[in-house]
Amino acid sequence: MKGLMHKLYLFLSKSTNLKTKSKIVIFTGTCLFIAILITSIIFYSVYSSVMINKSIEMTKEQLAVAVSNINNELDSYARLLYTLRLDKSLHDQIVKDDSDIYNEYFDTYYGYFIIIRKINDYLNSLRVSCMYPPELELYLLPQKDHPTSYNPIYFDLVKDIDSVSDLPWFKKLMESNRANILWESVTQEDSNDKDNISDVSKTSVFSASIVLRNRKTGQDIAVARIIQSTKQFTNTVKKTLDLNNGSFFILDNQHRIVHSVNTNFESLPKDFIQWNTETYSYPLNGYANITINSKKKTAYLQHDDIMNWQYFYITNNSIILEQIFAWQRLLLLLLIS
Repeated sequence: MKGLMHKLYLFLSKSTNLKTKSKIVIFTGTCLFIAILITSIIFYSVYSSVMINKSIEMTKEQLAVAVSNINNELDSYARLLYTLRLDKSLHDQIVKDDSDIYNEYFDTYYGYFIIIRKINDYLNSLRVSCMYPPELELYLLPQKDHPTSYNPIYFDLVKDIDSVSDLPWFKKLMESNRANILWESVTQEDSNDKDNISDVSKTSVFSASIVLRNRKTGQDIAVARIIQSTKQFTNTVKKTLDLNNGSFFILDNQHRIVHSVNTNFESLPKDFIQWNTETYSYPLNGYANITINSKKKTAYLQHDDIMNWQYFYITNNSIILEQIFAWQRLLLLLLIS
């Protein structure tokens, strides 16, 4: 009898030890799982924040490169105009006196006709030297004993001053500091929709004008003007910005669209693109989280002093969020397994 009781005691002792050990194992495993879960959540949060900040900084750099490339194109047009302004040989041809240009045999200004043709050819050679050749026009200001009208059949770049003397851009140029370039832009705008500004695929243009001055006399002798389409900027920004998942806009200082590459939504609310409104307030350079058509997006901004333009790059946040969610799913699978 004593032997049977002893065996029962030993069996119960072993069962109690097994239960205790099981509880310890379960408790230890639970603590370890909780520790791994907390660590994973912290790591996931840090990873998400790092990825978002990295994406923002990278996109800001890409926009800066795109704007720099556009400025390089604008600089090439500025150099062309300053070349004309400083070209003494060109100035000498423009101001040749009556004895040099008048042909007594024909009783015409045939000699001046030849000079203008040479100037026309010279202008064209400068124009085509640009990567994106612009329209180039030269308006000769009235000189003593010089004709002021030329047959456009013969001269496509040298223009009649009378055709532009009453235009706003010409008056503004002549009233401004004539040593500087006057930059202006013609914008695209959907006037039928007062609440939204749409990308209606219209062609916008910008112009740059400068007065040519005789360096000897200080007299104004001509006005040179460049006209160029903004469509060329599409190819420029495509080299650095992802336009399949984002949209690019150029706005002037009146908040009008100068150029746009808009592939993701049809229009922008006006309260979005206007600075210092009650809805949004943007810095001159930086980024802002916005909502368009109930979708969260990030708008990157950069200001340009040459044209007084504001560059916008609006990107879809879904791409980086998908990457983060993919990491989250992988983490959950690892924890479950």
